[in-house]
Amino acid sequence: MIEATSTHRVVSALLTLSLLLTGCAQTRVLPDTDESCGLQLQNLHRAAVERGINDVQAQPVGKYPYLRMDRLLWSLLPALETEAQREEWGRLSMQSGVDALLADHANLASNASLPAMIGCVERQAKELASRGDYLARLGMDPYPQEYLSGYRILGLYPLSRQLMLSQLMPLQDELRQRYRSGAEEPVRTFAPPQSLPLGADEIAVWLAEASDRSALGVPYLDAQRQSRLLAHFAPVWEIETLGNHDLPGVPGWSEEVVSVDTRQPVTFEQISYTRWRGRLLLQLSYTLWFDQRPSRNPPDIYAGRLDGLILRLTLDPVGRPLLLDSIHPCGCYHTVIPLDVNLTLRSAEILGEPPLLLPRPSGIWVSGTRLHVAISSGDHMLIGLRWGGERVADETYTLRALDTLRSVTSQSSPRSLYSPPYGLIDGTERLERLLLWPSGIVSPGAMRQWGRHAIAFSAKRHFDDPDLLEMLFDG
Repeated sequence: MIEATSTHRVVSALLTLSLLLTGCAQTRVLPDTDESCGLQLQNLHRAAVERGINDVQAQPVGKYPYLRMDRLLWSLLPALETEAQREEWGRLSMQSGVDALLADHANLASNASLPAMIGCVERQAKELASRGDYLARLGMDPYPQEYLSGYRILGLYPLSRQLMLSQLMPLQDELRQRYRSGAEEPVRTFAPPQSLPLGADEIAVWLAEASDRSALGVPYLDAQRQSRLLAHFAPVWEIETLGNHDLPGVPGWSEEVVSVDTRQPVTFEQISYTRWRGRLLLQLSYTLWFDQRPSRNPPDIYAGRLDGLILRLTLDPVGRPLLLDSIHPCGCYHTVIPLDVNLTLRSAEILGEPPLLLPRPSGIWVSGTRLHVAISSGDHMLIGLRWGGERVADETYTLRALDTLRSVTSQSSPRSLYSPPYGLIDGTERLERLLLWPSGIVSPGAMRQWGRHAIAFSAKRHFDDPDLLEMLFDG
């Protein structure tokens, strides 16, 4: 089996496991009073902020710089009623914080002892878990949105919203027509690496066991099972290829300019969770990066450096495909494909701005069947889906964790692909921002970090909203 777990994830998991096995002192550690532990974390975070390289994928938990919460963890704060729930929440925020710590430590080229600092984060997580009142107060504050109210006020949002909505239906009609037409030759096919097969019953047992042992009901799998599941469902990409801009690869920095190395095709993977019918479900995301979206008819307001496609598969409680949805890494073009016939998209009147609804893939899914995904040349739109098929792959891609892009090699020193404070990728700005800024989104069209994707211009929604399915669907 090809190893799908990144070095970043392995280091994080091994260090965390080592600390959990050996244990740490149960002393009370607060970041503003502990000179030997919490202060080190504060100093590292301050140095990253001062240099403008601090990781911003998830939000710090209060004054603890390397305990982090995403939208899911924030949404769970009101449910922390028992000691076991608070402890689990603390462990999850610790792991999220360790990921940010690893990125900042690498990008600063810090000499500070990484195991010792991770030990500090663990001790702070234990301290936080004992402070139910503090966690309850945190839950009273809203999680930061990717929409700026000031932009909407200046942009006369009630009026500009109607103008943005007027362009939505024609665009969605065009994209549905392209989806019905499918891909045109030349097409290059990229298949995932061979992996050990998984049976439907085995996946169902994994998810049931994970949910049962979680005090919060999070179906959290260990790194090995995550990797096997991601490999099991990894899609086959069928990409219209008219130039190097249609070849998937690894984004990075070359002489301070962002570009994509296409010598090795790579699909970047990510695990997340969503809420549906009172349960938390597992989501598998797969991201392709392309070097650019080339200009078609200058001035093309959508053209620019870097482009991509994120495809996300939501599994039901027993591991069957429930929903596909997709965006570009700018958060644009949110598309939904219900795989369960009982999922019904709410009306446009309720949603304000409905996502693009596409038909289910052709063919029949059984466990182990690959999803074939057709992508257009140039603008990299989703233009076809089917289960299975006989097309022979031109190349095999590698699976790599999306988190590896939080610290990438550059000519000067390690550097994140993303920049604070909004997690944008420098140099990927689009001219469309001059028209769409009244939506409240910072630099519409620019590529951005996981957790920073606003996905509606005339409403307020985020790709990682834990209640996104319940916002969008009846069923």
